[in-house]
Amino acid sequence: MKKFNILFMGSLLMSLIMLSSGCSGEKLPDDGCTDCGKDKYISLTISTPTPDKVVFPKFRIGEMVQEEPEWSLKTLNMYMFMKTTSGEYEMYKDPLEFTSGGENNNITDNGNGSYSIGMDITEDMIGKTLKFLFVANDKPLLWDGETITLDRFLESEANARLENGGQLSDILVGNPYSGNPTGFPMTAIAHDAQNSEEIEIKDDIIELNVSLLRNVARVDLFNNTPNMIITGARMLNVVSNSYLFPKRVKNDSIAVPEFSKYYALNPTSPWIEDFSEGVPYKDEGTTDAEKRTANTLKHVFYMYEQENTESVCSAVEIYYTLTSSGGGNNVEKRIIVDLKTASGKFVSPKRNYLYTIKLGDGNPVKYEVNVARVIVNDWENGGEIVEPIK
Repeated sequence: MKKFNILFMGSLLMSLIMLSSGCSGEKLPDDGCTDCGKDKYISLTISTPTPDKVVFPKFRIGEMVQEEPEWSLKTLNMYMFMKTTSGEYEMYKDPLEFTSGGENNNITDNGNGSYSIGMDITEDMIGKTLKFLFVANDKPLLWDGETITLDRFLESEANARLENGGQLSDILVGNPYSGNPTGFPMTAIAHDAQNSEEIEIKDDIIELNVSLLRNVARVDLFNNTPNMIITGARMLNVVSNSYLFPKRVKNDSIAVPEFSKYYALNPTSPWIEDFSEGVPYKDEGTTDAEKRTANTLKHVFYMYEQENTESVCSAVEIYYTLTSSGGGNNVEKRIIVDLKTASGKFVSPKRNYLYTIKLGDGNPVKYEVNVARVIVNDWENGGEIVEPIK
């Protein structure tokens, strides 16, 4: 992955340094961290969603469930907010923007999906309490001439939104299959070793971690019916827009922007052509894990998180053909899968989670396919929840 060019915005009086395992007392170049030798600086380790293989406790052992576009950085913006005497946080100085492809390499690629940057602690920062917020591959709208509070900033929405019911999932994730992808939107708030987001700036070395998370959920399909050919799919009742940072309300339910609408959503562009030709079951492998790997259709959909309820529930509409082994006519069918379990529990898609719809129980069927279960994976950590589904 390319290293990043540090661009300065406005009156931000900071400089970034090359860090590998921290600063030393050695003399640094003029464009480095001028206070590193004085042991007074902020070190930030930025982690992208892991590019390594994710190990699951059941079927997906050692399987790669994400691809390079799902974790690569194209742009990165840092926003600092200072705590005021009233306890409210207000934006402190101008944002700092990172973009790829420049000449200055004042950010260290650690080679494991993480990056290190550093910044001077200036005298006016000492004694202040700050929060450091990061937005990758997107850029919230800021308001000129107005005080930007943290609460208002957290109301910022992702730029990509659905405008009608005929759009591809690509639009929500920076068009990864185009010639000029802009990257999956990701956000994070820096935290210290005690996992606190409130950082008191002292005349000292401050080490912070930044763990970026994607702001979309992903939906895969698992064809577990040997005589089924999937010929089409789309999502129904998908929310049109989303907050950049996760927002929860009472009962930890998912909040969506006030004027959101709900539309149908088409698959990612590679699957449009594949479905038109028909995607059959692959008779490969002998173990359950091998069969699942061969027949899982990955990154079919990306969608924003939303709270599924009786009034609005996202669903997957699947068109398929059942082939006959006895020389009879093929049967063309359609099934709509609500993200709702057999016990009536709604499955609300959350950002950075992967949902796999399992179709069938491994045996050929004659009349129609039953949906055996929905498999919910924490996209980042690999935890798996299995629910029977209607």
